[in-house]
Amino acid sequence: MIVTASLIPMDDSEMVLLARLLRIFRVLRLVSMIPELQMLLGALVKSVPRMGYVVLLMFIIFYIYAALGSFLFHNVDDFCGAIFPSRC
Repeated sequence: MIVTASLIPMDDSEMVLLARLLRIFRVLRLVSMIPELQMLLGALVKSVPRMGYVVLLMFIIFYIYAALGSFLFHNVDDFCGAIFPSRC
């Protein structure tokens, strides 16, 4: 029914968006029916706050490499990109 309704050309894009959102709720209904999906979704929700620590660690590592790179390659010629301008 939703597939045939999506084939009907409509000018009102909000109705199409609403129909697509209703299709997502069908998948969410499966989570309540299958206990393995409940366990998987619970583990995913528990791991989201810990992802912040991973992002923070990656930011620190990238910041250190950026500072090190700008210190080591500060004399690179912008025109040809060579460290040694005599080879340009």
